[in-house]
Amino acid sequence: MRFVDGLPVYDVGAKVRLGKHQNKSGAVVGTNSRMERWYGQVVTISSVMFWNGKFPYYHVEENEWLWDNSLIEGIEDAFCEDDEGETEDASFGKFFDGYIIMEENK
Repeated sequence: MRFVDGLPVYDVGAKVRLGKHQNKSGAVVGTNSRMERWYGQVVTISSVMFWNGKFPYYHVEENEWLWDNSLIEGIEDAFCEDDEGETEDASFGKFFDGYIIMEENK
């Protein structure tokens, strides 16, 4: 995500969660009842356009509707989960190779 004239602009390829109008200011696309089924869904930004040269709105890969910032709840967190639903271990390369774990004296 970047900012243009103080407004967030989601990049092509960003995964975002859609929702109902959060903020009427900056709303540049109309909505209808058929769009409601997408609220709460994670989608991928496929193109970015600007209304009046300032207000961003988006096409997404998963549907044909146009979405603006007022309809995006935010970027979906990029956590990796395995089949069991657990977060994968992080890799620190050789960062901790020089450290040892010492037992506490009792």
